[in-house]
Amino acid sequence: MGNILLALVPAVMWGIQPLILQTIGGKTSNQQMGMSLGALIFSIGVLFFHQPVWSWHLILASFVCGLAWAFGQITQIESFHIIGVSAAMPISTGMQLIGVTLFGIFYFHEWTSTMDYVYGISALIVIILGVFFTAYREKGDNSGKQGAMQRGLFVLVLSTIGQVTYNVIPRMADLNGWDVLFPARNRYGNRCNGF
Repeated sequence: MGNILLALVPAVMWGIQPLILQTIGGKTSNQQMGMSLGALIFSIGVLFFHQPVWSWHLILASFVCGLAWAFGQITQIESFHIIGVSAAMPISTGMQLIGVTLFGIFYFHEWTSTMDYVYGISALIVIILGVFFTAYREKGDNSGKQGAMQRGLFVLVLSTIGQVTYNVIPRMADLNGWDVLFPARNRYGNRCNGF
């Protein structure tokens, strides 16, 4: 039970992060800089407890991962300004789940049994429906809101490309979750956003 509660902490913190960003305010670049500095401070703190084995492989993979995270995060923050957190976060989360799952299926071959496909495809359908209903706007909506939603969705697609890339690079590069904390911040376990 304790492990489940511990596993929920990142999900809760990730969920309230956009609310904190919007409450604090500022431009997209200010919010991105704040998140990056916070991640850097946390990563430096981790260095006191865990020293990674430095290699060019680790540095290069963390750098590419960091570029993907920075691109994905700044476009996600921009989408908050365009369509709001309440619309952007469910869509962003759903698209990331779909993207990472597809990588897991086709690149990492994680689904091996028939039941994996039955449960997995069922879950993906539910996620896709959730994203669709979150993004759906009635025909009576004025064109300004519709135009903002279309622009916001385009920005979220770009964000998803960055976020999914950032999520799969450590696994593709066979990196240890602790080692990518610095020069990277670990938000989801074996994932990084390097500096």
